[in-house]
Amino acid sequence: PQEDDQMAAAIAASLRDAESSSKPSKNATSGAQGPKQGEEYIILLNKLPGSSLGLEFESFGDYMEILRVKDGLVSQWNRSNQIQVEKGDRLISVNGVSGSGPALVNEVKNNQHLELLFRKGPFSGSSGGPSGPTAGPRAGPGGRASSGGNNVGGAAGGGPRRGPTGPAPAPRVSQGGGGGEEEILSLAATNLDLAEESIFSALFQRWTGAQQGSLALDHTGLRGYLKSNCSFRSENDLDAALLQAAPDLSLTLPSFLNLVRQHAAPEEPALQGFMDLSGGGEKMDAEICTAGLPHTLRQYLRAMPGETEELFAKCVEAGTKAAGARQSGAWDLAMYMAVFMLSARTLRLVRVAKVFGGR
Repeated sequence: PQEDDQMAAAIAASLRDAESSSKPSKNATSGAQGPKQGEEYIILLNKLPGSSLGLEFESFGDYMEILRVKDGLVSQWNRSNQIQVEKGDRLISVNGVSGSGPALVNEVKNNQHLELLFRKGPFSGSSGGPSGPTAGPRAGPGGRASSGGNNVGGAAGGGPRRGPTGPAPAPRVSQGGGGGEEEILSLAATNLDLAEESIFSALFQRWTGAQQGSLALDHTGLRGYLKSNCSFRSENDLDAALLQAAPDLSLTLPSFLNLVRQHAAPEEPALQGFMDLSGGGEKMDAEICTAGLPHTLRQYLRAMPGETEELFAKCVEAGTKAAGARQSGAWDLAMYMAVFMLSARTLRLVRVAKVFGGR
């Protein structure tokens, strides 16, 4: 019927608008999609041998201020994510280690998987800025360094290390010891909730510093992770979800797990993907679904440095098994969306495990 065609066209248009509004412009700085000046955010990077952050910065007593973003891992991050690392932002800690510029550089040089905590600029170099630290003595002649060449780039060293003032490394998360990406994918396919509980508890414990504990809703590590690695489109959305999860303003591990599960990805990409593949039909061949989902997943979550198309396909395979979906026959929209969300949760899990599991 004509009314159905018009409604389908209207839905498709609204989804395209939602998708375009969720993507940052090439010149985006902060705004609704990213942290405002003085707010902190976290990015996760996988530093392969021979790669570098591509940052030129000035070192102060307890932070490093970015002077220039060059070609490297950070510029790759910027091309694939809404939160942008920019000139004037301050690097506050690396893998939980804070301190002088040399300490931060050393942490980057000696680890492959990096959790970088920044404070959004612009700042003026030696001034504190909103919520910013007071600048300490400059480190080294001129206080200037670069992550290109041999200063920060190069082959990754051994496992994660912590300075004497930094927190203890997060415990390895492994069922039966050892293992890695394949083990996580296998566990996610059979019991995704258990896999998430195992891995995210290591991250949560890093923040609380205790086996059992809770977090204030303004905890910088918590908010930085949720803004960078969940589907919240604004600070207001994040605040509303946090208040709903923790009305007493104290977030527990179970509530945190619910947040990352419910907000691993928005529904719009899955809706649009199903409509595109099915041509507006109510059902679609399962093989077409499993072949198209990795592309849909990659479109929204974007590949991080070192991630291959094969990883996205494996996450969809794990999500398919977790949903109990048939490998043959036909899927309806509900099944397609369920597999998409479970696949997104699996990919988020693999990324976190690489950093916080020390892999």
